[in-house]
Amino acid sequence: MLDDYTLEIKRVSDGFIIRHRNEGFEDFEETPGAVPTIESVVSDSDLDELSSGQELLWRVMDYFSLGGDRYDKERLQVIRERGDKYEEPGGVINYNAEGDKA
Repeated sequence: MLDDYTLEIKRVSDGFIIRHRNEGFEDFEETPGAVPTIESVVSDSDLDELSSGQELLWRVMDYFSLGGDRYDKERLQVIRERGDKYEEPGGVINYNAEGDKA
């Protein structure tokens, strides 16, 4: 059973299924004891293999209000960066620890 702060994530063949409590339906009366839930899907993309993982992390942060905003002293973000040893097709580009070209 899902409580107020539960988020279930299931990996499926083509993405993720996210399930959580449907806020705003506290007086759900059709089935006594039932917790109304919402399921949403984050689909994988053939063109971008990281997009579903990135979207999943944003949704988790949003659900638990972890992201903060631009006026906060600090905030969390989901950031993509090149792999330390990534080689560009046709040549090698070296990057330093900050992700800048060396």
